Amino acid sequence: MFSYISSDRHGLLISLLFRFVDIRIFLKCIKTGLENPDSGLGCYAMTPLDYSKFGGFFDKVIRDYHGDETGEKKHATNWETGDADYDVKKLGQDELSMRVRVGRNLIGFNL
Repeated sequence: MFSYISSDRHGLLISLLFRFVDIRIFLKCIKTGLENPDSGLGCYAMTPLDYSKFGGFFDKVIRDYHGDETGEKKHATNWETGDADYDVKKLGQDELSMRVRVGRNLIGFNL
């Protein structure tokens, strides 16, 4: 897999990795991608601090996912619906429920 890493340097690579990165936490962040190669993203920050610790990694993943090579794209949310009426009872439908998936961490509620 990593043919460019010679066996005598493998130990050096691992020791450097352990020195500069808390590998246990990083492995938790990428666990779903390792276990599910077909997952859309494959990594998740477990705490807000992970974005700081592994910022270079997450920044690259987020930019790749959103097709933003420069990092200049900004998300704009507009909840304005104008004059639209979304009352399903007026359309002759029963009330319904909806599940909203949010892929963000809230302080105190780790994913």
